[in-house]
Amino acid sequence: MLEKLWLQFAVTLLCLLSIGCGTTGFTKVDGEWVYVSWNAGSGTSVHKLNADNDTFAVLEERDYAKDKYRVFYKWEEFPGADPASFQVLERACFAKDKKNVYVMTYPIPGAESASFKVIRGPYSRDAVRVYCGTVPMETANVDGFEPLECDGMWEITFDKGSFLFDFGESFSKLEISQDHPVVTGTGWGRDGKYYYHGPGRVEGADYASFKIVSSYEAVDKDRKFMYVFPEDQLPARRERFLNRNREAFGNKGE
Repeated sequence: MLEKLWLQFAVTLLCLLSIGCGTTGFTKVDGEWVYVSWNAGSGTSVHKLNADNDTFAVLEERDYAKDKYRVFYKWEEFPGADPASFQVLERACFAKDKKNVYVMTYPIPGAESASFKVIRGPYSRDAVRVYCGTVPMETANVDGFEPLECDGMWEITFDKGSFLFDFGESFSKLEISQDHPVVTGTGWGRDGKYYYHGPGRVEGADYASFKIVSSYEAVDKDRKFMYVFPEDQLPARRERFLNRNREAFGNKGE
């Protein structure tokens, strides 16, 4: 038994050495398809896929693959994706099949696959709505929406309270939890009536004089904005957020 385990370890180690440091992607280890990831802290990691070897194929966008049963993004499976109709869109993080639209492996709730298209940065749209990552936005003019500055970074949020703190209570009906996280991207946009930061609308801004200062700051003729809120509102919002956390978790240190 020990000899068999040692042999399996030696074969895996040999395969890893042949892969090489810093090399990532889909490959075969001991005859089975895997995804190899690497970072400076933990080195090389091999993720088993449990794929159907006979029908497995790596797609043109190399972080995606599929077999006749399932679709993969790196080592993660798309839950419920249809391999036959699955396609990667213009920006590699977006994909869709005949029924659903995805950012990485996360579905965009309510997005219509047939009319869906990527705009730019974290923003996309279908026939009736604009989306930031997986979050449906409440825009005043879908056809007039245009992204401005986008940094290409994604953020996955599991806590609804922190999301509402960042983007406002208009998202109070959005389902956010450990089982249903949301994906957002950093960017500014506008639609002719309002400016937006990420998925959130900048309320109370003067449209004509509004200017973007940085990835999270903007000004108009009257005041400064941080994310979607006037800067002078943030202390009160922060206090309400902290009070909700105290009520939810209790003052355990007291």
